[in-house]
Amino acid sequence: MTLCRVARVCVPCVQAFRVCMVRWTSSLCTTMGRVVSVAFVAVVAAVAAHNVQATDKSSWYTELVPSRFLYSSATSRNKTETPPWPLFPSEQPGEQVGVVKEGVLILADGKVFLGQSFVPVDFKIPVPSGSKMVITAAGTLLAIATPNMLCSLDCNLATSNSPSCAPVDCTKPSTPWGDVLDVACGSDVTSHSVWIASQNGLSKVVLSAEKAIDRVVESILPSSDPIFAVAVNSPANTMAVAGNGEKLWFVDYETNVVDRFEWVTDVQQKWGGVIDDRVTSLAFSPDNGDLFVGNPTKLDILYSSNGSVASWGGDEGLPYNNITALAFSRVESNGQGTITQLLIGTTMGLIIRQEGNDPLWRYLYGPRYLAGSFIVDLAVVPMLGEKEGLTGDTIVVVAKDGLTFLEQRKFTLEQKARQFEAMLSERHNRLGLTSGCQMPRYGDVSTCISHDDDNNGLWSSLVTVAEYMGFLVTNDKELLARASSFFNGLVLLNEVTGKPGLMARSACSPTEVQSQTCMKGSWIHDKEIWYNSTSPAYRGYTWKGDTSSDESTGHIFGLAAVAHLSPIEEEKAKASKLLNEIVTGIVLNNFQLIDITNKPTTWGKWDPMHVNHYRPWSDERGVQSMQIISYLAVAYSVGNKTQRQMYERAYKELTNRSNSYNRNLNNLKITASCDDNYSDDELTFLPYHAFLSTCDRYNDTLFDKDAVFRGLNRSSEIVRPFRPNLWNTIFLAFSGKRNNPLFDRLKGDIIWNLQTWPLDLIDWPVSNSHRIDLEYDRAPTRVKQLKHAQTRHSNGPLPANERRQYRWNANPYIVADGGDGYSESDPGAWLLPYWMARYYGILDS
Repeated sequence: MTLCRVARVCVPCVQAFRVCMVRWTSSLCTTMGRVVSVAFVAVVAAVAAHNVQATDKSSWYTELVPSRFLYSSATSRNKTETPPWPLFPSEQPGEQVGVVKEGVLILADGKVFLGQSFVPVDFKIPVPSGSKMVITAAGTLLAIATPNMLCSLDCNLATSNSPSCAPVDCTKPSTPWGDVLDVACGSDVTSHSVWIASQNGLSKVVLSAEKAIDRVVESILPSSDPIFAVAVNSPANTMAVAGNGEKLWFVDYETNVVDRFEWVTDVQQKWGGVIDDRVTSLAFSPDNGDLFVGNPTKLDILYSSNGSVASWGGDEGLPYNNITALAFSRVESNGQGTITQLLIGTTMGLIIRQEGNDPLWRYLYGPRYLAGSFIVDLAVVPMLGEKEGLTGDTIVVVAKDGLTFLEQRKFTLEQKARQFEAMLSERHNRLGLTSGCQMPRYGDVSTCISHDDDNNGLWSSLVTVAEYMGFLVTNDKELLARASSFFNGLVLLNEVTGKPGLMARSACSPTEVQSQTCMKGSWIHDKEIWYNSTSPAYRGYTWKGDTSSDESTGHIFGLAAVAHLSPIEEEKAKASKLLNEIVTGIVLNNFQLIDITNKPTTWGKWDPMHVNHYRPWSDERGVQSMQIISYLAVAYSVGNKTQRQMYERAYKELTNRSNSYNRNLNNLKITASCDDNYSDDELTFLPYHAFLSTCDRYNDTLFDKDAVFRGLNRSSEIVRPFRPNLWNTIFLAFSGKRNNPLFDRLKGDIIWNLQTWPLDLIDWPVSNSHRIDLEYDRAPTRVKQLKHAQTRHSNGPLPANERRQYRWNANPYIVADGGDGYSESDPGAWLLPYWMARYYGILDS
C-alpha cells in the first residue's frame, strides 16, 4: 500500500488531514510519522465540512434579467426566427417610453399603453405619428405634443382597467412644428415649461400650475433646421440645451435668450467643432449636472465645473457609437453603496457604464438581452429599494423590433447554481448523458431535443463530478441522485460496446432510433461510425465508435471522482472496475485504445511513437503524456496488486530516459498562435486534476509529482489572463489554496467568470465585429482566419455574456459573429468549477 506522507512541508494538521480524508486517495494517512486516531480524524472531517458549508451572506451581485416583448407584426415579418416572447399590442414599433407614478407609458402607433400589461390609455384627442408625451420629473403625464399642437392633460391612470387622459387646454403654433423629435420639461410651484425640439426648430410652451396655456415662444433659435434633442437642467431649471447637426445651443431658461453655442463637427465637410458629430440625444447627470451629448461618432461630456468638453470613443472604452438615446439609472453595488449608471442606447445595442464594475462598460447586443438592438428610446423605472430581490432600477428599452424590461436582480452564485441545476434536469439528461440540445423553433427551449454528441462522455463526466462534489458540500440528495444518473450514463457508454475497456462516443436507445431523434450527429467532429450493440443488456441500442482521447480523458476524470467520492459502495466498485478495464486495455495494447474493429481509434494513441516521433502530433506531445500518466495514476489508486504492478511497469517505461514522458510535461501547452488549441487546455487540466487528486502533492508515491507541478504551474501561468473559473480552481486546489500568494487574484477571477457567465445558454446570435473598443489580434489561429476573429490577449477577454463561449474548450478571445438561436448548451461548464471551488473551500456558498 502506498504511504501518504505529509511531513515534507509545514501544513497545519487540520488542513493536512482534510486533504487526506476529503481528497481522492486510497493511501493510509499519517502525519509526521504518527498515526492519528480515527476519532480525531472524524473531528477534523466534521470541522472541515462545517468550514466548507459556511455562508458568506454578502456575496451577492447583480444579474440583468430581461423580459422581452415583440411587436404584433413581428411574426408576420419573420416567421422562421421569431422567439416565443409575448407580444406588445401594436403593429408599429414603439416611438417613446416614459415613466409616471402609475407605471411605464409607451407611445406606439398613435396609442399610449400603461404598465407591463400594456393597458391602452383612452386619449380623448388623436395622437398622430410624430408626437411626444411630456412627463414631469415628478412622474406626471403633463401634456402631449403633436406635429401641429400641444395639449395639456388631465389623466386618471390609477384605474388600471380603464386609464384615460382628457385635454385641459390646447394651443397651435403659427407654423406647425412637424414631427416632434424631442421634448423636455421643467417645473416649479407656479408653472411648467415645455421645450419642443421639432422639424421646424425649438419652441417653448409655458403652462400654469393648473395646466392652462400661458404663452408660446416660437423660433427661439436662429435656425429653422430640425432640432434633434433638447434637455433642461432640472431641478435647477436655469438652462435649456438643444442641438442638431450645426450647433449645440445653451438657452437661458427664463429669458429664452441664447447664452452660448458650440459648433458641431460636420463630418462630411470635415469642418471640426467641439461636439464630435450631429447631436442625437442629451442628458444631464443627476449627480453633478454634467451634460452628456450623444452623437453618431462619440459620446461628449461637458463638465459643469469648468465648461470643458471631453470625448469618449473606442479608445476610452465606449463599445459602440451611433448613439440614439441617453438615460441614467441607479443600482446598489455590493460594497460600494449606490452607484449611478449611464445608459447609452445605440443603433446596435445598449451600453451600461458603471463605475467600479468589471468591466466598466457593459455591452448588451442581440436577443440574449434585448428584443431588438436598434434602440429608439430609454426610460428608467425607479426600483432601488422598492422591491425585494432587486438591486437597482428597471431599464426599459424601446427598439425597432420590440420592447425589453431589464430588471437588475440580486443574485448569488448559489442561486445561479440552482437555476442551472434545474436546466440540467429538465433539458439536458438523455439516458444519463448530457450535451447541448437542438430546438426546432427559434429561441424556444420548450422544444429542446437532446441528440447524440461526439463527446457525450466528456460532457457527462463534467456534470458527474460536479454533482458528486455538490452533494459532498451540501448533502443535497437531489444532487446525489443526479450524480448517480450521469454516472449511469458513463456506465452505459462503457458497456454498450460489448468490449471491456472501450467506451462509446455516444449511444442511442431503441426508442430514439425508432423516433429518429438520435444518430443525428448534432455535433460532428469525426466521421459517423455506428454499431449495433452486442451486449444483452443493451439489445436494440446503437453506439458510435472511433472514440477519441477527449472521451477517454473525460471517462477517467469522471470515473475517478465516482470511485473516490461516491457515498454508494456499489458505484465505487463499478467505477473502479471500469477504470481498470479502460487503462488495462490501453496498456496491454501498446498504449492505444482499440476499437471494435481491433484497430486503434483515430485519436486514442499514447504510445511513444505517436507521442514523441509523429510530426503531425507534435503539438500533442505534452498533452498525451499528461493524459496517460494520469490514467496510470488513477487506475493505480483503485487497482489490485497485479494491476498495480502492471501500471508501475508501464509508468517506468514511459518515463525512462528514452521516452521521457515526465519531461514532456515541462512545456506542455503549445503557445504558437497558429496552433494554440484551447480544447487541449481542457484535455490537460482534467488530467492534472485526476492525477493530483489521486496522488496528493505532499505524498511520496511512485509518480513524479514535481514534473506534473512544473507542467501545471506553466500551463496555469499561460491561461491566467483568460480569467478562467475551472483552470484557476484546479490550480488553487493543489497549490496551497488560501496560502497561495495568488489566491485573492485568482479567486476574484473565478467569481468574475462565474458571475458573468450568461444565465441564458441559448446560442443566440452574437455580434462584436462592429465594436470600436476592441483591439484585434491579426495572428493566425487554428481555425479559419476571419476579420475581427479574436481580440489581443494583453487586454483580457470580454465577459462570457458578451460572446459565444459556453464551454472552456474554446478560445475566450474569439469575438467573431455567430450563433443561430436554435440550440441550448448544457450548464456543465459552469456547474463543475462552481461546485469544485466550493468543494475545495476556495468559495463559500
